[in-house]
Amino acid sequence: MFREVLGDVAASTPVLMFTHDVIDLADEADTVTLMESGKVRHHGGTQSFLDHARPEAAPGRKAESAYSALMRLDR
Repeated sequence: MFREVLGDVAASTPVLMFTHDVIDLADEADTVTLMESGKVRHHGGTQSFLDHARPEAAPGRKAESAYSALMRLDR
């Protein structure tokens, strides 16, 4: 239900969505801004965010992989 409402609203109005669930990003967001401690770690299109994923990341896990890479959690 939430995704339907979000899609309807976003068709005519900019929507700012905060989430801790990065899986939502690939399906719902046009632009991703990733912040940590008040500093921007990434700002750009969803694809540019997903481009940070490890090459071996499973298709359904690319957002998590990109998040880990940008937050340096995978080192």
